Amino acid sequence: SDLQKDIIFIGRLEDETGIMEYLKALKILKDKKINLGLDVFGDGSLKKAAKEYALENKLAVNFKGFIPNVTDFIKDYKYVFTSRYLGILEAMALQKPIFAVYNNEIKKDYLQMAPFAKYISITGDAVLISNAVSSYIEKKNLEVARAYLWVKNETWEKMVNLYLWLWTL
Repeated sequence: SDLQKDIIFIGRLEDETGIMEYLKALKILKDKKINLGLDVFGDGSLKKAAKEYALENKLAVNFKGFIPNVTDFIKDYKYVFTSRYLGILEAMALQKPIFAVYNNEIKKDYLQMAPFAKYISITGDAVLISNAVSSYIEKKNLEVARAYLWVKNETWEKMVNLYLWLWTL
């Protein structure tokens, strides 16, 4: 529906969650006349820098702070910015296009080796995020429906085991 907000960011406001790259991507999109709003759910050491960047670049960003059960809000948005494993799964279950970002090789492997990697956008910087978002808007080229079917067929127990296995890597 048109009442949906544009983008939700879920994660801590730290380097490894890519908050600054997501904000830079919004600016690149804005410069291309693609104006999207972003609601940021999370807190962290980059909050001040992130707020300043959004303000300087006149981006439509709302900082909501840390909110428990943030996944309850995913349904209200068109797109999801997150690199958190469980956040990605929740968003897949709600049939949302997901844009994940990595800033190091471990995170890159962790995302690209995930069984759902082919259903989401995984990129390493702002330019690539902005390209992924604009091409999704144009072509709807992420396999949102297949992601949903995949996640629906995963049992929670299988999921937890996979998650625990990932942490042993």
